[in-house]
Amino acid sequence: FGLGFWRVERLMKNCSQPGETQAFTGAMMMMVAFFSLLWTSHDFVVPMLQEGGLPRLTTAIANQLDGLKDWHILAALGWTGIVTTALTAYGSNIALRSLNASESTVIFSTEPIWGAAFASITLGETLGWNTFIGASLILIACIWNSLGSKIAGLGFLTTEVTTQADKLEEVTENVGMNWIELISKFQEGSS
Repeated sequence: FGLGFWRVERLMKNCSQPGETQAFTGAMMMMVAFFSLLWTSHDFVVPMLQEGGLPRLTTAIANQLDGLKDWHILAALGWTGIVTTALTAYGSNIALRSLNASESTVIFSTEPIWGAAFASITLGETLGWNTFIGASLILIACIWNSLGSKIAGLGFLTTEVTTQADKLEEVTENVGMNWIELISKFQEGSS
């Protein structure tokens, strides 16, 4: 999760031409579509072919397409595909031009809080004590991410803790660079 933000942050900060963010987001959505098709093939197409061959598959596809006559399903598909996937990825990519990866990871970690609050308000979901403890821990992490260096500067923490955080960040960066190097060597070897 965090490593993905770290990579996207690096790519977005190198975007200098207009439209590069949109092109990158488009490439991300193409990969989502590709892997969704692979998953669909594995979980839907292959079992249907094994059960009854091509006639069974065409019947199953026809049944699925019948569901698209309902505007509720089309609206849900449009909302999921456009708003919660494509526009969210585009917004994240734009944000990563100015935020760093660690800030983005902490911000995105608040997603369960917003999901629980939305479910509680709109669906009447009951929240237990464990939800509040989890939300508190997430909010403490967000506050720490924002104010941690200021608190450490006041002497509440030893420099050992800050040094450990610096080491962890360095290790994460090295792991990412090693992956990039490995991928580029693989690409050079295959060409």
